[in-house]
Amino acid sequence: MLPNRNDVTQLLVRWRQGDANAESALMDAVYPVLKQIAAQRMSKRDAAVFSVTELVNESYLRLADQREVAFANRAHFFAISARVIRRVLIDQVRERLAEKRGADWEHVSLGHAIDETDRKALASDDLLAIDQALINLEAVQPRAAKVVEMRYFAGMTLEEVAEASGMSLTTVKRDWQFAMAFLHDQLGESAKT
Repeated sequence: MLPNRNDVTQLLVRWRQGDANAESALMDAVYPVLKQIAAQRMSKRDAAVFSVTELVNESYLRLADQREVAFANRAHFFAISARVIRRVLIDQVRERLAEKRGADWEHVSLGHAIDETDRKALASDDLLAIDQALINLEAVQPRAAKVVEMRYFAGMTLEEVAEASGMSLTTVKRDWQFAMAFLHDQLGESAKT
């Protein structure tokens, strides 16, 4: 799913050094991937309020402000992208709910949304509950929270998460299982592993 490892890593280095051509080439390389990730994360109900393009543009603008971050490689870049996409989605949901003032909340299964074989998008209202559950998970097991964030918000495989985080695949799998159990308890729904 991620673009070529060496190309993106080289572009990141050149971009950090201030090469304007590298920034343009980097955008060309990662924008379609970010757009695909955003499309997977947004439900049809969300599409009426937020556009995929709006989400990707805002995410990319926030990433572009991260020039001082020394991205180790493309996997690290997409791990940071996961956090940025999560923050943009949550900010958009909070803004929308603030406008509604007291909108009714509905509970939806996290496991259904993040199952790697069934990547259906969450309704925006549910993102707040998931965000809170991830904040709670981060307080208990920060590494497991990062695994969930990279898998769900950046669409990374377990192997890509291991590469981006520098952990073994076994550790990533163990963290993923712990996270699913924790989130199951937090959200009161069964999460698929």
